[in-house]
Parts: sequence; C-alpha cells; structure tokens
Amino acid sequence: MKHVFKAFTLVLAFVLVGFTGELQAQKIMDKLVEDCCAEIKKKDLSKSNDIQKELQDIMMMVFVQNIDGLTKEYGADIANEDKMSKMGEELGMRLVVECPEFMAVAIQMAADDPSLLEDDDDSPSTNSVSGTFQGVEGEDFVMVKIKDSKGKTQSFLWAEPFENAGKLTNARSLKNKEVTVTYEVREFYNGKADDYQEVRVITGISF
Repeated sequence: MKHVFKAFTLVLAFVLVGFTGELQAQKIMDKLVEDCCAEIKKKDLSKSNDIQKELQDIMMMVFVQNIDGLTKEYGADIANEDKMSKMGEELGMRLVVECPEFMAVAIQMAADDPSLLEDDDDSPSTNSVSGTFQGVEGEDFVMVKIKDSKGKTQSFLWAEPFENAGKLTNARSLKNKEVTVTYEVREFYNGKADDYQEVRVITGISF
C-alpha cells in the first residue's frame, strides 16, 4: 500500500508548486488536510472515470483557496521541486491517516491499477553491515548499536518490526556477539534543522 501513497504524492507535489518555508507549520498543514478532506467528502469519486484527475482538481482548488495565506507566510520557490515533493508526501500521509474517504479512494485506485502496488526504483535499497553487538539505547527513539570491523560504532533506528527483533529483549546477554544488521536509508524531517536527514532504519538482525 505504501506505493499507492507514493502515487498520490506525485499528484500532490505537482499541485503544491509555489509552496515553501517551514514544512512543519502545522496550522497551514492542518488547514490543507481539513479542506482537502471536506472536498473529497462532497464528491463520489467511486464513480469517477479518472480519480487521479479528480483528486488533482480538488488539491488545486484547495491550494488556490489558501494561496494568500501560504504565500504571505512562506513566500514562493517554484524551482525547489524537492521541497514540493516532501510537502506533497506529508499532506498525502496526513490524508491517509485522518481522512477515511481519501483512504477509500486509495484502495480503489490500487484495485483499478495493481501496478501502483509494485516496487519502483525509488524504493529504499537494503544494505547490510557486520560487527559485534553493542546494545540498544534510547527511550522515545531506540537505536541498535554495533561495532564494525574497523572498530567504529554504528547506530540504526528501530522504527518498525523487523526480523529477529524479539531477540533484543535481553540485549545485555548479546553484548559483543557477532551480528549482521540489514537496514534501509530513509529520510526523516528534522524540525530543529528544518530539513530532511538520512537515517539508517534497521530491517533485520542475525546472530
């Protein structure tokens, strides 16, 4: 299903050209989510012959309705496609979680076009590194740490269930054991830096 969301972000990124500034300005984002969801509720997209175009029209209309507030607070940066894409992703994710009607449309689009569920070249590639297990640290954000063959400590974000995660419940007993960690490099928004940063997310561990 994550690839369905990616399909939507392409539409959203196109629609949101002209928006820039702090992507974590939640008042603006909340307004966009609320307005988009309200407009989607008004239309029965299940009967549409071109759902993607209908969604694009809705997003464009909502953007135009909010253009004065957006440009006043953030200005415009049409050339910054990367920020536009990130903005579209964030809006799409919020709509998936907060707008059931949007989620229903996403499911229908996947049913109509199964290729949306296929992996694409933009999917994170899986990497691996071997070394000795050093432990698990953190409270809100948990990091798995190993020491590689060069003696350098490497950290991996525990962000989701992964293979053999259950073995880490007694992490102290695994200290200095040989391990291989598989991971993906993903981008997360850093509010303090006001930018997206690459983070290594653990996807598996073997002893």
